[in-house]
Amino acid sequence: MSESIRIDELLEQVDQTPFGPEERALIDQAIAIAVESGDEFSEYRARMRLASSANMTGDTDTLLSSFAWCLGKHDADAARFPAKPDDSAGDLLWQYKWMAGTLSASPAFPAADIRGVLDDMQSRYERAGVGQSGVAMARFGAAFANGWLDEAAEAYRVLTTTERDDYSHCDACVRSESAAYLAATGRDDEAISLYEEIVEGGFSCGEEPEHALSDALLPYLRAGRLDRAKSFHLRSYRDARGNADNIGIIANHLVFCAITGNEARGLAMLERHIAWIAHDRLNQRAQFSALAATGLLLDTIVDAGHGDTVVRGADSAELEPFFGSHTGPWTAAELSPAAWAAAAAIGDGFDRRNGNRHLADRLQATRALRTERYDVAITGEAFAAPVPAAAAEPVDAGGWVDRARELAALGEIDRALAAAEHGLTALESDAAASVTDDRRAELIGIRLAVLVAASRLEDAEQELPARIAALRAAGDEAVADALARHGLLLAGSATASDLPVLEQELGVALQSGADDLSARVALRITAVRAEAGDLEGAGTAADTAIAVLDRAPEPEPMLVGAAFQLAAYLAAQGEEPATALPLLDRAIAAEPTRVRRAESHRLRARLLAGSGDLEAALAASEAALEHDLAIDARMRVVEDCQLSAAILDDLARPDDAVARLRLAVQHAKLAESPGLVGVRYGLGRQLLRAGRTGEAVELLQDVFEAEVAAGAPPAARAETLHLLGTALRGEEEFAAASGAWHTAAELFEEAEAWPGAVAVLADLGRLFAGLGYAEEAIEVLERAVADARRDPDTVASLADALHLLGQVSLEHGEPNGLDRLDEVAALAREHGADWLLADVVDSRARGLAALSRPEEAVATALTAAELFEAVGATRPAGGSMLFAGRVLQSEGRHDEALVLISQAIERFDGQADAVALGRIALADSLEALGRLAESAEARRLAEEV
Repeated sequence: MSESIRIDELLEQVDQTPFGPEERALIDQAIAIAVESGDEFSEYRARMRLASSANMTGDTDTLLSSFAWCLGKHDADAARFPAKPDDSAGDLLWQYKWMAGTLSASPAFPAADIRGVLDDMQSRYERAGVGQSGVAMARFGAAFANGWLDEAAEAYRVLTTTERDDYSHCDACVRSESAAYLAATGRDDEAISLYEEIVEGGFSCGEEPEHALSDALLPYLRAGRLDRAKSFHLRSYRDARGNADNIGIIANHLVFCAITGNEARGLAMLERHIAWIAHDRLNQRAQFSALAATGLLLDTIVDAGHGDTVVRGADSAELEPFFGSHTGPWTAAELSPAAWAAAAAIGDGFDRRNGNRHLADRLQATRALRTERYDVAITGEAFAAPVPAAAAEPVDAGGWVDRARELAALGEIDRALAAAEHGLTALESDAAASVTDDRRAELIGIRLAVLVAASRLEDAEQELPARIAALRAAGDEAVADALARHGLLLAGSATASDLPVLEQELGVALQSGADDLSARVALRITAVRAEAGDLEGAGTAADTAIAVLDRAPEPEPMLVGAAFQLAAYLAAQGEEPATALPLLDRAIAAEPTRVRRAESHRLRARLLAGSGDLEAALAASEAALEHDLAIDARMRVVEDCQLSAAILDDLARPDDAVARLRLAVQHAKLAESPGLVGVRYGLGRQLLRAGRTGEAVELLQDVFEAEVAAGAPPAARAETLHLLGTALRGEEEFAAASGAWHTAAELFEEAEAWPGAVAVLADLGRLFAGLGYAEEAIEVLERAVADARRDPDTVASLADALHLLGQVSLEHGEPNGLDRLDEVAALAREHGADWLLADVVDSRARGLAALSRPEEAVATALTAAELFEAVGATRPAGGSMLFAGRVLQSEGRHDEALVLISQAIERFDGQADAVALGRIALADSLEALGRLAESAEARRLAEEV
């Protein structure tokens, strides 16, 4: 293959690759081949692309050098090196628009150079015979950026009166910079109008609208439009956070967080992006903005009482030129003055170059923002992780017993063993011998049980003699003898094959009246039988344990709690789960350890939720959470929070559910749980259910990126993208939603998860149909139908996809939509889905009307009404009748329409919205019949509903 062909292939790849490291590597490879082969024209084409890439990724050094090289070649031989060498390489005249702004961004370039490049740009445009709109914008941008405000005012006038041409800046950029200028000069209302145009018009380009939306934050806050500002913040940040060249945009978001009570969120952003300050050494204007915003944010963190918070990443070597040297990590209080000083030093350089105090005034205005406050709630990051204060170390053996029990119940093997050892040491100072003996037996028993649970059976065997001796010293000869006979079987190592031995031991113990031993053996049998799946036998053994403990004068609380908890778990799996509730109450009352009480509360919550007693279920779940928080059982806290969140959502308290899931995320982080991504996914889903779509988008994007990095299965990533697309649709970011759903569909199909693929394609079809893109909607819905047919078990998915495809096809005027609806009707009849049958017949009626077949439409709608009524769906029946009446109205048959509309209103049974629609329809026909008084009365009644 020749070098020129290889270069062409590489440049074609460049043109199809997004700006970034992969694209840059392709360009570098093409340049290297061109240089090695001496092909200057190919090098020229590649360097033109390099300039564009450098401009978009914040590599000012490369942008200036590459542009200068290409300009030199063009000036030396314009015929060989034309301004536009190919359709995709870019255009030197176009790239000239970047130069004044690039030079303005660093005080290293004199003002004379900026003015010179503007004059050269204008003369080149004039010689080329192109319009001056691009020149006008470049002059305006440079004057505004450098604080030459008189020039900026005149340049703005020229810009707004110059006709647009092929070299004009894009609509988004012109509006964005104009709005920023208007806001900076006190014309916030005009600025806000332009920001609204950007959003409503969908204007975008390389860094728009995220740049404009970040500039809009302060004007919107000051105008009292806090929800709009929040929406802009969330959207702009998530679009800007992936490109280090956007550090100036990030600066605006740090300011937003500082003055809206979201200091912790701002700190998380700062730590995420602080290295970007050093990304482009020549973009000092962005460095100034970022450093000033950092100073403001850190001041508000100090004001909030968190000045000792460490700012992670601030001590990196690349930031030392800005902040200076420092021993150890920077705290917020320490870093703030360093950030302000660095910003001031950069600002002084600009002001000397520009001959004014523009940046000094900006710095002063930023400092003054410390006194402004707008309450915009964005829950999420917090300064202090929810870690309870470390429990005070026990002061006696009894305290160590309690600590060892809880640690053992949590499965904290080494810590439980250590606690037991501390307890045994503490016994040496206990005065009462009887207490000492009882405590020693208990502590050694805990140690023995922990070793067995950890399958450290050799260590357990060595511990067994000490346990037997301690029991004898405490006067518990029966249990000691049983342990001597059966060893570790009674300590937890027994399996189903050991049941005959255990049953025989239980019989002997019961006959001898050894209640404590009987209860212990019965509970061991309960556990073994339950593990083997013999729930009936386990229940009988648990009943035996409870009966023995109930008759004992002073039963051990641990045994009582365990007996009732085991019995409750078994009852919960039976035919009458509610019978477990009183057992759990007994378990909670008797159980001495918070771990086991929390377990019982958690099961109680699940049972109450299943029975529909949601308030009581929530109380139980919160009780479990309180216990687990107190003992810092982090993964159990996560489980409790997820349970409470589900109950709160069922109680129609979605925001409270969000708060619980936020706590779950924090504890999953503390636990370094491998399931953190799943917990965050649950939070994203709940944010969506709470209608907080902007926050959901941000979180779900993070979840998806984490899943990609972890190599999550395609179906898992698809689920996340499906939710993300739903959130984006809620934010009216329809193009982004479409992209997310397209990718989700591909991933579902890759995983052969056909129901998921059908569901996401159906959503995509609805989106396209709602936006008026019928052909695109039909295309994706046909794909959904094809996917549904791949799996014979996805009948419901097939019916949904066919139904939607039929509706959209008919709305688009395609008669074959009727065939699709007929197939749905056949499926409904085959599977006895009577409501679906009524619904699809109603859809057929509406499709017939769209095909201009009114007689059939009316008859079919009345059939749908009959089918709805047959399944007790009175309001939908009324809807079908109302539709039939509307069709008759369109045919001028108002007498007949009145009858059907009146019957429809009767079926709406006082449902206000439907009744109002019916009365308006009634008024239309009465008016057409000349019955004006009756029509007016119907309209009056409609308004009163």
